[in-house]
Amino acid sequence: DVADLTANTVYYLRAFATNSIGTSYGEERIFSTLSYHIPTVEGLTPTDITYTSFSCGGNVTDAGSYPVTARGVCYATHSLPTMADIFISLGSDTGFFSTTISGLTPNTTYYVRAYAINQLGMAYSEEIMVSTLPNTTPSVTTVSVSRFGECVGDITSTGGLEITDKGFCYSTYPNPTILENSVSTGAGDGQFSAIIHNMVDSATYFVRAYATNNLGTAYGEQIS
Repeated sequence: DVADLTANTVYYLRAFATNSIGTSYGEERIFSTLSYHIPTVEGLTPTDITYTSFSCGGNVTDAGSYPVTARGVCYATHSLPTMADIFISLGSDTGFFSTTISGLTPNTTYYVRAYAINQLGMAYSEEIMVSTLPNTTPSVTTVSVSRFGECVGDITSTGGLEITDKGFCYSTYPNPTILENSVSTGAGDGQFSAIIHNMVDSATYFVRAYATNNLGTAYGEQIS
């Protein structure tokens, strides 16, 4: 092996042999030493996108000329984020890495880049653009209504905001709203239930679950 060469340099090589008569040389060979280089890192497509979070990461496919001492992701609301913006360190070495970024603003576009560092410097992946979900009114389902007025509902999505009220509205005509008769079960999400009292015997009632957040009120399917 030939050692102590200069990186990124062209060398010419010949074998030689010497005896008592003299020295002869073989054919000339040309080769170039490799250049020193920083790591190579790729960004992963964000997943599990919500109103205030998403998962992202990267893959260090080549450590470069020296071991990778740090890797992670950086993000910002402007293009080409760097470690001068917000960054999350995710270990060292080559291979895949990932994390979940939370505490974000709904309906906002973020730019994400993976990074990797070795002794020669820092490398960034291509930036990836991801938008958090916009806040909406809730999604609510009317699960069941018995002929005795026992009602069950379920909030399947808060719309990214706190549920300030939920319950059931009912009437003797279709598509009741909270402006008519209603039974509130209070704030909070998840499944809820209530009993509707004071109904007239042998009458047909229409019932819908409802849920309210700061953007408005949504209704579940009507059950009669």
